[in-house]
Amino acid sequence: MAADTPRLPSRFALLWFGQGTSELGSAVSALALPLVAALALNAGPAELGWLGAAVILPWLTALPIGVWIDRRPTRPVLIAADLARAAATCLIPIAWHFGFLTLPLLYAIAAVLGLGQVFFDTAWGSALPRLVGSGALVQAHSRLEATRSATGIAGPGLAGLLIRGVGAAPALFLDAASFLVSAFSVARAVPRQETAPAASHESMATAVKAGLAVVWRQPVLRALVSQAAIWNAVNGATNALFVLYALQVLDLDSGGIGVLFMIGGAGAVVGAAAVPVLLRRFAFGPLYLTMVTAACAGFVLLGGTLPLVAVGQLLIGLGIAVTRVQAVSLRQTVTPVHLLGRTLATYRLLAFAAIPLGSVLGGLAGARFGLRPALLACAGMAFTALLPLLFSPVRSLRTLPKITEEGN
Repeated sequence: MAADTPRLPSRFALLWFGQGTSELGSAVSALALPLVAALALNAGPAELGWLGAAVILPWLTALPIGVWIDRRPTRPVLIAADLARAAATCLIPIAWHFGFLTLPLLYAIAAVLGLGQVFFDTAWGSALPRLVGSGALVQAHSRLEATRSATGIAGPGLAGLLIRGVGAAPALFLDAASFLVSAFSVARAVPRQETAPAASHESMATAVKAGLAVVWRQPVLRALVSQAAIWNAVNGATNALFVLYALQVLDLDSGGIGVLFMIGGAGAVVGAAAVPVLLRRFAFGPLYLTMVTAACAGFVLLGGTLPLVAVGQLLIGLGIAVTRVQAVSLRQTVTPVHLLGRTLATYRLLAFAAIPLGSVLGGLAGARFGLRPALLACAGMAFTALLPLLFSPVRSLRTLPKITEEGN
């Protein structure tokens, strides 16, 4: 049994706590930030679409950042990214309080937050496999995703209460504080490491090409990134529409919207916690396809009445949580360790580039055709994410593959 379930290192617990706290703050911001735009700045669907795009556009810089991170210790990068995001988040309620918050300024701050996420997520994707080892990746990601999902329950509810009590902008101070907790946990738990010598003599262009080649030539990574790009475009469009749909069509206030997000978080908690059990009972690939289909069905229900929307949130949370644990573990397993930073950056760039496009198009579609028709069109697009998986080795995987250090 010990061989089948490797033990996580003791310092993982502190990182787990820090990331859980940060995820709680991010869950608050996920509701508070669009409400700041919609309620304080009178933003419509198109403006919310541009706000969503501003957070994601910094991923266009991911390739050189990934190479840069592969050549440096990850610990200081993680800490600096957290501190920068804490400062940027604080600026929003300060600007609101003193009356100089505008949509252009909010877009700029959102872009800074997005850039900080690029640095943090890329460095985190490189640091975690080194910390826990490839054998414990599913276990680590299952715990992290379960915590992320639990904060998806508590965060929107907490955000709703905070927004009712102090307003949407001041509620963002909680997210700023959560970044500081994350920075402290990283400083205490992530060990100091040496710069990777294998990457230090390559030119930037050569190193970027290596990351692109790994993602494109590896059939599993190619299928996963294609599926993620389609799904992220749908998510971007849906996120630009859903808050306004809930406010205007379902006639909910911030607390009611928070409850809907909490339902999605409940499904995600169940899914993330169940991944190790599910993988002992079902084959890796068929489980992945089933959960993608369940989440797609959930997107269809988002354009319905309140009970259907609640069921849709539950299915989306369940499907995304299970597949996220599977996909991240699979990606980090098939990627050579010395290429983790640039490969993750390449993957995220290709996958995330679709989010601002979807966000802007979703916002424009909502303004032109109405919120419900636009949401239903997004749901139809979600099912096309199954196609790259059906024509790839992912659908026939029984377990995580065994990969050498060189990625063979």
